[in-house]
Amino acid sequence: GGSGFGTPACLAVPILYSMGHPKLESVCCLLLFNGFSAVFGAVGTPMWFGIGQAVDADEDMQADIGLRAALAVTCNAVLLVPLVVNLLVPKADVIRNLVFIELVVACTMIPYVGVAFFSAEFPTLIGGVVSIFATGILIQFKVG
Repeated sequence: GGSGFGTPACLAVPILYSMGHPKLESVCCLLLFNGFSAVFGAVGTPMWFGIGQAVDADEDMQADIGLRAALAVTCNAVLLVPLVVNLLVPKADVIRNLVFIELVVACTMIPYVGVAFFSAEFPTLIGGVVSIFATGILIQFKVG
């Protein structure tokens, strides 16, 4: 979310709980997912004030660091998202829907990395927005 600092994770826990998922697993799942966007945080705040000031990075260096971080997060997401989903959903359901899960990861991470090539502020936001629409299309056409 645009507000960052874990707000989306905090808002989604009651939604998952109201859908019948256990409280602790909902919190754990969302906090783990929140870590994927923490590199860029609230519209680049960690890049500007954290990494940028710590190493006295100019915009080009921040973009390079951001791109490397986005690539690392993408590699981790391919492996970790199914495992984290398994906190809330039985393993058999995860395996049955693995193609869909990985397509959604791709719909999120491809724009995430693409935007990280030129911006340290918006990869999380743009990746998330593109993913919402792309996931809707996958669902509409029953892909995966």
